Amino acid sequence: QMPTLRREGYRFRPHLRGHPALRRLLVFLGPALIGLATIQVGIVVDLQLAAAFGDGPASWLNYAFRIVQLPMSLFAGAVGVAGLALLSIQVAKKDFDQARSTQSEALSLTSFFVLPSAVGLAVFAWPLVSLLYERGAFTSTDTASTALFLQVYSLGIFAFCLHRVIVPAFYAWHDPWTPMVLSILTVVLKVPLALWLTTATWLGVLGIPLAHVMVVVVEVALMFTLLTRRSGGWSPGFGLAILKMGLAAVIMGEVGWLVFDDWSPFLTTFVAIPVCGLFYLALTHLIGLPYGAKVWARLRR
Repeated sequence: QMPTLRREGYRFRPHLRGHPALRRLLVFLGPALIGLATIQVGIVVDLQLAAAFGDGPASWLNYAFRIVQLPMSLFAGAVGVAGLALLSIQVAKKDFDQARSTQSEALSLTSFFVLPSAVGLAVFAWPLVSLLYERGAFTSTDTASTALFLQVYSLGIFAFCLHRVIVPAFYAWHDPWTPMVLSILTVVLKVPLALWLTTATWLGVLGIPLAHVMVVVVEVALMFTLLTRRSGGWSPGFGLAILKMGLAAVIMGEVGWLVFDDWSPFLTTFVAIPVCGLFYLALTHLIGLPYGAKVWARLRR
C-alpha cells in the first residue's frame, strides 16, 4: 500500500511523539501482557508438577484441560471480547448506569451457558473422554484417569469463565493493574498449595488441578468484589438470576445422571447431552429466566 500512498502524495514519517491515546494504550498493554503471560506460566507449572508423577498424569491433566477450554473459548471468550468494546464506550461517556447494566448482562449471559456446561462435563466426563481420546495407546485406564481430572477441573469452570469476562471489565474501567497483580499472586500461591495437596493429603496428583481450581476461585471472588466497588454494583436481580441458573443446571445434571448413566459414549455425546441441554432451556424458561425464554423461542421457529 505504501507505493500507492506515495503516488497520491502521502508521506509516512514515523516518530516517537506518541498521541496521548497511544501512550494510554501502551500503559494498558504492559499489565495485560503480563497477566496473559502469567496464565500461560501457570499452565506450564501445572504440567511440570504433574510430570513429577510420570508421563501418565501430565498427559491426563493436559487432555482434561483441553476439554475445559471449550466452554472458556466458546462462551466466556466471545462475551468478554464483545462486552469490552461496549463497556469501554459507556465508561468513556460516563454513562455508569448503562455500564453496570452491560457488565451485569455479560456475566449473566456467560453464566447461563457455562453453568450447565460445567455440570454436564462433570456428569458426562467419562463418555466424553472415551469418545474423544480412547484409541491407539490411549487405554481405558487413561480414560478413567483423564475423566477424573476433568471432574476436578469442572469444579472451577464457572470461575475460569468468569475470569475471562471480569478481566476485560477492569480494562474498560481503566484498571489493568488489579488483574495483573492478582494473576501473579495466583501463580505464586498455587505452587506451594499444589505441593501440599499432592504430598500431605490423600489426593496425590489430583491435588494439582484442585489447587488450580482453588486459587482461581479465590482470585475471581476478589476480582468480583473489587469490580463491584469500582463500578458501583450490579443490575437489580443479578444475583438471584445466577442462583436460578445454578439450580437449573444442578437439576439438569441430576436428571442426566439418573437417566443416561449407562449409555454408550456415542449416544451420550450426541443424544443425551443435547437432550439435557433442551431440558435446561425448558427449565430456565419455566422459572422465568429471560435467556431461557429467548433461546427456547428461537429454537421453536
